[in-house]
Amino acid sequence: MYAFVRGATSSESDGNPMPPAVSLTADAFQQLREDIIRGRIRPNQHLVAAEVAERLQISRTPGAGGVAPLGIRGPGRGHQACFVVREHNTEEIREIYQVRAALEDMAARLTAEHASDEAIESIEALVLTIFR
Repeated sequence: MYAFVRGATSSESDGNPMPPAVSLTADAFQQLREDIIRGRIRPNQHLVAAEVAERLQISRTPGAGGVAPLGIRGPGRGHQACFVVREHNTEEIREIYQVRAALEDMAARLTAEHASDEAIESIEALVLTIFR
């Protein structure tokens, strides 16, 4: 069971607290992403939006919105939206890390070239703290 309370606002019509849909969608996405990273949801597992919404105790729209960015659309059950968690192969993972390494290298080089003296001193202090 998951609770989504971040960003709750008051509804003018009835005065009841109502979380905004965008926040619920973002929260659903984050929770599902965390479940995938932690292995609670496996690659190639089918995620039916209605079942995800029930599991997270939210309505179907933010449930489907949270699921959609995580996978590819698969065969649905009846009229329900169904998504399949994408599995990356070894070559794709290798490419992802190569791009990440290149970006980190570029970021470090640009920082070194354009950083102020104060920023460099802060970085040096942080490095000394880490390696003590």
